Amino acid sequence: ATTGVLTLTGTTTLANYQTALESITYGFSNGDPTNAGADMTRNVSMTVTDGTQSSTALVSTINMSTSVVERSAASIGSNLDGLETQVHGGTVSSILLPSSGQTVTVAFGQLTSDIDALNAITTPYTLEVTGVSIANAASTLAFTTPHGSVSKIDISDTAADVQAALDTLQGDGSQIGSISLTDGGTPNLAINVGQLSSDLATLNKIASTHTLTVNGVATASLGSTLAFTDAHGSVSVANIADTAAHVSAALDAIQADGSKIGSITLTDGGTPNVTASYGQISTDLGALNKIATTHTLTVTGVTTANLATALAFTDAHGTVAMANISDTAANLAVALDTLQSDGAKIGTITLTDGG
Repeated sequence: ATTGVLTLTGTTTLANYQTALESITYGFSNGDPTNAGADMTRNVSMTVTDGTQSSTALVSTINMSTSVVERSAASIGSNLDGLETQVHGGTVSSILLPSSGQTVTVAFGQLTSDIDALNAITTPYTLEVTGVSIANAASTLAFTTPHGSVSKIDISDTAADVQAALDTLQGDGSQIGSISLTDGGTPNLAINVGQLSSDLATLNKIASTHTLTVNGVATASLGSTLAFTDAHGSVSVANIADTAAHVSAALDAIQADGSKIGSITLTDGGTPNVTASYGQISTDLGALNKIATTHTLTVTGVTTANLATALAFTDAHGTVAMANISDTAANLAVALDTLQSDGAKIGTITLTDGG
């Protein structure tokens, strides 16, 4: 009876009426009959009338002690703690979803604290797990219940832990949802230049505003590296790794990008030699001081008047090994004895007079 009232009429024996009343059952086919544990009983009231007078109502209480509940995936996710209490307490025996394949979103801790409720879901389903640390990512992705498995995890961890796991996260691809950095402020991730392309999909999943320090940058790709952005981040520092020849050729550009250049590592081996013009030992001093590799310098375009200054020049990790002179014949004639005494450090001498 959709109204909640069942009426039996007609003339028959008392025994037949007793049998009919005893056959009445209560059923619930849609949603949660316990209203999340708030409505655990049903009262059935029975009265008999002869058309003129009615008997006193006889009330029978039905105890909803163990029930099958049907919930949406969103409802299960938001009420999982309450369902755990009901399942653990025996008031809910199983949980149904409207259809199979739906995704229930839960926090990482609930995989343990609400395991009884998750195990009670009998409709095949998938899980999206939030608040997963890098250390717990693999075990979370492998987590299963009798009818469910993890389809996606949302990472919450420090920038340091995320940067260390970038390649692994990239390999897990579609199973990684969003990535939240827990450091506070604007965290910085230090990565290798190759990861800007190989791990781009993962970098784009970082939902926190962040900056990037990129290591191993060649001078040829410095401009594109500094211009790189992902969904919520940009490059704040580039650490260069290249040959002395390439660094020498790019000194002016490196100096211009000053505040975004971290360190410069020369990849030649031994004690590489960097070539700079005399003017650059002052205009590009900031770039020269960022060369972290022990090196020597060849200074070109040195006049006889500037020779002593050029030969005495040092940067953070380098000294002048050679000066190439460019000056007039007259100036050279005056400075011949000095040039002779500095012999080992004089490279070439170019006369600028013409003719």
